[in-house]
Amino acid sequence: MKKKLILCFSALLVAILPVACHLVSSTEPVVTIHDTGKTLYVNTGDLFKVILDSNPTTGYSWEIGPYDDSIIKFVKSEYKPSSDRIGSDGKRIIKFEAFNKGKTTLELSYLRVWEKNKEPIKKLEITVAVE
Repeated sequence: MKKKLILCFSALLVAILPVACHLVSSTEPVVTIHDTGKTLYVNTGDLFKVILDSNPTTGYSWEIGPYDDSIIKFVKSEYKPSSDRIGSDGKRIIKFEAFNKGKTTLELSYLRVWEKNKEPIKKLEITVAVE
C-alpha cells in the first residue's frame, strides 16, 4: 500500500512539475489603468505588459507618449476583442522590454487622434525603474 502511494505521488509530481515551472518562469509583470502614479520595478532584460480596456470601433485608441527608449523598448501591440461581435470591446496589450538600467516615465493616452486640443478620456502614467 505504501509503495503504491509513493508511486502515485511520484507520477503526479512528474506530471505537475513541468506545468508549474512554466507558469512561474513565464510570468511577466502586468500594468493596468489602476497602476497610474505607481512605479514598476523590473530588471534588465525583463518583459512587461500594459493591458488596457479598448474599443477601436469608437475611434479611440491608446497612444504611447514619449519615453526614454534607451531604458525600455517597445516590443509589440495587439488587440484582443472580448467577443466575435462587431463593435465589442476588448483589451489592448502593449509589450515592452527593460533594456538598460535607469528610470523613465511611460504615458499612454486614450483619445481620438483627429480631435486636436481635446484631453484624452483615459490616461495611464507610470514610472518604470530598471535595475
